[in-house]
Amino acid sequence: MKNLLTKTFTISFKASCNYVEGLNTCLNILSQLGEYIPAEVNADIYVNEVAQVKELLHGKTRQELLSLPKMTETNALAAMQFLSHALTMSYASSPMLNPILVFRMVKMTILHGICNISSFAFGCYGAWLVSEPTCDIEGGHRMGRMAIEMMKRLGAIEMMPRLYVPVYGFTNIWKGKKMFV
Repeated sequence: MKNLLTKTFTISFKASCNYVEGLNTCLNILSQLGEYIPAEVNADIYVNEVAQVKELLHGKTRQELLSLPKMTETNALAAMQFLSHALTMSYASSPMLNPILVFRMVKMTILHGICNISSFAFGCYGAWLVSEPTCDIEGGHRMGRMAIEMMKRLGAIEMMPRLYVPVYGFTNIWKGKKMFV
């Protein structure tokens, strides 16, 4: 009941464009769920998060990622929801926090299994790959394709609009017009 009430407050902050308060609420809840996210991001935090995600992904094939077990831990599932809400609100209120939230969702997926939000996490990670400073167009494109396949395998059609924005809006634009057909 407490989790549902908190989720309702968080969504209400988002709907009323009170992003700072909503983001702070999400970060507080995430801490209670065992996922501490710093409110302020510095270079050391960023580099550390990037290194952790790259290490977890190193050597993993597309098929291995698609074959991860389903996430079943209640706290992990709740954390993924609040990370997703925080990501939406941080885009407007704290953009430096965005990649950290994406990295955490990817890490949680690899460590705890896949859920519907995982496809969105990998789509956002693909968008990060194509951006500065990595500029990995091929890697971002592969990650975006894998994210869409993950969404389809999970039957997570509710994620389609959120997933298509990073994949088609930020990632595939670098591959040319043929990606939109």
